[in-house]
Amino acid sequence: MTETLENSKARKEKPLFSLDSIMDKSDLRRMIYIATFFRNAWYIPAVFGVSFVINLIMAKFKKIDSIGLIFFSFIVLSIVAFLLVCFQIELKNKNRVKYDGPLILNRPLRLNFFDDRIEATTGKVEETSSLKYSGFVKLMETKEYYLFFHNATQISLLRKLEIDVDEEEPFNKFIKTKFEGKYKELKFI
Repeated sequence: MTETLENSKARKEKPLFSLDSIMDKSDLRRMIYIATFFRNAWYIPAVFGVSFVINLIMAKFKKIDSIGLIFFSFIVLSIVAFLLVCFQIELKNKNRVKYDGPLILNRPLRLNFFDDRIEATTGKVEETSSLKYSGFVKLMETKEYYLFFHNATQISLLRKLEIDVDEEEPFNKFIKTKFEGKYKELKFI
């Protein structure tokens, strides 16, 4: 097999950061919750908005004039809506563990960060994929994770506890620069 000049150059290039990570069931579950509720800024207000509209329609047809009763039913409808979304997330998580679990859970993942791309190496076979920073749609940072959104449904997770203390600040500055305009920090999660 002949190696292209670009591949040859990439093999000799040293990554700026090289991080190893493993995702377990709890990481997968949290990732799905974070992605569902916080990927789009409109998601949570939309749930409240739909609950409010349904509540107003019900109040009109039932001829309810009490503001307290309308407010109480709005709260109940909002809770029911969030419980339904959580139930859907739990089903999605259960299916991901069942079908994708052997492929993604408890498998070593090495992320090499270069100036223009990220290379991910997975498993014992050492399959490597490479993606330029411009190929990602979003990066979300929480207190425990970095979530790299490849597209609307595919996400890579890097646990912050995998990052050495002395590399934390330089890595954070580097990653914010590379994902400028696509970076979102969730300080409260």
